[in-house]
Amino acid sequence: MPDALEALSIESLQAIRGAVSARLESAEFAHENARDALIKLLLADMEALKAERGGNLQDEVYRRFLDGAKRATKILEREA
Repeated sequence: MPDALEALSIESLQAIRGAVSARLESAEFAHENARDALIKLLLADMEALKAERGGNLQDEVYRRFLDGAKRATKILEREA
C-alpha cells in the first residue's frame, strides 16, 4: 500500500474518488451491513500494515494510513 500511495497521481486519485463515491451511492451499499463489512476489511488492512511496519504505532507511514482509514470510516458511517 505505501508504494502505491507514492505512485498515485492527482488524476488517478480523482478517478478513484469518483468511482468509489458512485459505488457507495449504489443500492449494493445502501444497507448498513454492507458498509460495516467494508469497515471490517479496512481495519484488517490497517492491522496488517501495522504488523508490516513492525508494530510501531508512531511509524509515519502507519499514521498516514491510519488517518486515511479514520476518514474512510466516517464516510462509510455517513458522518462525513
